[in-house]
Amino acid sequence: MTRMMRFIKRVLIAAVLAVLAAAAGLYAYAQHTLQWPAASMTFDVRSGSSLRSVSAQLAAAGVIGRPEPFELLARVLGESGRLKAGNYEFNAPLTPLEL
Repeated sequence: MTRMMRFIKRVLIAAVLAVLAAAAGLYAYAQHTLQWPAASMTFDVRSGSSLRSVSAQLAAAGVIGRPEPFELLARVLGESGRLKAGNYEFNAPLTPLEL
């Protein structure tokens, strides 16, 4: 096997491992329980809000830690276009996947 072939093989293995690590991290994020800043919480999604703006609002309200993992999860699951405007009340802790 030539040096170039070994190099390409190592790069491909590294890329596969990186993708698997990212997938495992996203799965772990999706399954962890979110902690609210209060026992009960309300959140308003305005009509026409984008996934990015809703993610940022959730992070600012303390519902999620950072908006990027939540936004990535929604995009990977194909839920980014399914946002519904309304007033939501959270009484029990949820996972990002349930949210």
